[in-house]
Amino acid sequence: MALGIGIVLTAQGFLHVERLAAQQDMELRNDALILSGTLAAAVQDIWETSGPSGATKFLTRVRQNWPHSTIHLRVAGESDMGSVIPSAPAIVSVDADSMHATAPVVLDEQVVALVDVDYDISSEVAYSSAAVRQQVAATVTGILLAGLIALVIAMRVLGKPLQELTSLANTVAEGDFSGRSKYSDREDEIAVLAVAFDAMSAKLERARERMEREHRKSTKTLEELRHADRLTLVGRLASSIAHELGTPLNVVSGRAMMIAMDDAASDDIRENGNVIAQQAHHMAGLIRDLLNLARKEGLVRRVSRVRDVVDTAVGLLRPLCDDSRVTIKVEGRSDLQAYIHEGKILQVLTNLMMNSLHAMPGGGTLTLRLERVQLDSPKDKHAAAGPYVKLTVEDTGVGIHPDSLETIFEPFFTTKDEGQGTGLGLTVCHGILREHGGFIELESELDRGTSFYVYLPKSVEE
Repeated sequence: MALGIGIVLTAQGFLHVERLAAQQDMELRNDALILSGTLAAAVQDIWETSGPSGATKFLTRVRQNWPHSTIHLRVAGESDMGSVIPSAPAIVSVDADSMHATAPVVLDEQVVALVDVDYDISSEVAYSSAAVRQQVAATVTGILLAGLIALVIAMRVLGKPLQELTSLANTVAEGDFSGRSKYSDREDEIAVLAVAFDAMSAKLERARERMEREHRKSTKTLEELRHADRLTLVGRLASSIAHELGTPLNVVSGRAMMIAMDDAASDDIRENGNVIAQQAHHMAGLIRDLLNLARKEGLVRRVSRVRDVVDTAVGLLRPLCDDSRVTIKVEGRSDLQAYIHEGKILQVLTNLMMNSLHAMPGGGTLTLRLERVQLDSPKDKHAAAGPYVKLTVEDTGVGIHPDSLETIFEPFFTTKDEGQGTGLGLTVCHGILREHGGFIELESELDRGTSFYVYLPKSVEE
């Protein structure tokens, strides 16, 4: 629009200047012709009465009263009047600031002299130039004004609606599909865009609701798979513990009770019997903790010392570690607490430790490390910023191939030999930590080992 207005104004200005120049040229020519013709008629009358000398004196007085123009009288016989003698007033030439006109003086039908007038047109030329500059300034001002108006209209008609639609698009990108535009009732292209945007937002909102329903279904299925995986793990651990502790525990318990109840024994001996019975009771408690893993229950959390869960897991798996020539190290702080379900975190820890044992068939070192960290931008998008208890499970095993790192937490994916794993362990761990508001990460290097990092949220210090 601004370009069209500019073209129109430019064309109008050019035509106006052209008409002004033509009109001015015509008026200047008429003035020069009238002046030369009038002077020639006056000279003719004076010539008849006073002769050439009177005519010359007359023109001298005229020149004194007309200082801006030059007037000459060319008399026949006294000077050459030129080869072409006009029969009427005529324009001979036009310079930059003057116009030359000549008119014949006729007596008895014979040209006796020519009146030459150099008509000064400098003021008219200056006026014409000023008019041209004014027209150019008016044209430029009109173009700028048209551009400004077009910009204001564009910002109001297009800029503001597009800015608001962009803001709505950003809210959609952040996961909020409830926003709707207010320009769908207009009758222009913005309305078409707004209607399409609202339709897209509505479809995305319906898709998210459908996805949430599917997620709830899959969560329920995953819970069933998690319980099945717990039963599998418990079966393996129970068979090993039953083999290692079953018979010795019965013998120890029986003999300890006999010693503690023997009245003939000394006090020191009976006290030692009580100590043995207490330790046997403690071992029975470990077995009960193991059986609790197989019990299906809801996620009831409480503030617990994470080190207690670590000690329980170490106590459960130490026999397997000893058989596999794996040394267990527990490092870090022992006073850290987290809002957790102890049984499920115990399941996560035992699962990760079992993976580490399988990764060290020739023995090695399994390190458990506890520390408190502050995460401002957790890598897991479902986790919130804040304090966490970081539990590291680090082994010196064979490591995980880089191609498997991105799919390691997917269901039924396993790097173990057939018969050693279901491919659900890490998936179950990931789901448990997600329920707690935490997350899990790992680092691994072939032939150097693997480190799993478990983050438990809402940690507090005693």
